[in-house]
Amino acid sequence: MTARMDAVPRPTADGPVEAMAAYGIERIPVDYFHWNGFRYSTLKDAVAAARREQKARSAEPANI
Repeated sequence: MTARMDAVPRPTADGPVEAMAAYGIERIPVDYFHWNGFRYSTLKDAVAAARREQKARSAEPANI
């Protein structure tokens, strides 16, 4: 079964705001948390990774 392309509304202008309005698309800002070269979508995950790293470093034997 194929979709009828003539049934899809077309934006009247070429701008992104008009296209979003024509298709009912909503833009939602997203926060990312960066730590040690990695990107996390939640602060909880970033903190957990940092704590794991800290714990691993404190468990390493001292080089004397």
